Amino acid sequence: MNIPEDEKDLLVGCFKGDRQAQSDFVARFSNMVYNTVLNTLRTKTANWQIQDVEDLHQTVLIRLLERRCKRLRQFQGKNGCSLRSWVRMIAVHTVIDHLRSRKDALTRADTMDSSDYLLTLQSELHDPLQMLECTQQMEILRRCLRSLMPRDRLFIKLHCLQGLAIPEVVEILGITENNAYSIKHRSLNRLKTAVQAATQELK
Repeated sequence: MNIPEDEKDLLVGCFKGDRQAQSDFVARFSNMVYNTVLNTLRTKTANWQIQDVEDLHQTVLIRLLERRCKRLRQFQGKNGCSLRSWVRMIAVHTVIDHLRSRKDALTRADTMDSSDYLLTLQSELHDPLQMLECTQQMEILRRCLRSLMPRDRLFIKLHCLQGLAIPEVVEILGITENNAYSIKHRSLNRLKTAVQAATQELK
């Protein structure tokens, strides 16, 4: 496990059930977990209240430390994935699980309906989109993203839209770093080709 010594000591203490270590762990990651929960709710659902953020914040911290830190013990620190990234991933997954359990949740990520997400792709696809109005850009990007293969679409969502680093995406998808860069190159090229074709149809 290639992580800083202080984090390694913190994990060992948590695994042993040391209350002080667990308290230090919560103090170190609490704000990051809260912000991750908040940002994930903002981008994935239209229906949330501040109480949801607070409840999920507590749920994430409990999940990390419950059952003798079962989820923390799964952290391996491989492929550049930091402890912070691992905790953040658990937080995101906790929110997603919560939303899936809610029948009234309007998940934007599943339908690719978040303008905030899609706008981040414009730097990659600037040329074919620059002459179009913003609403046209959003509609084209949504349609073209849905045309990608499932794994390519998931990669784009995780890396380009949610801002996860390549090592984090590698950890989540269970692929090699070389494969990740290959998927990135392929998926962005296919997306750009689809966008170019779509913009040509409007001329």
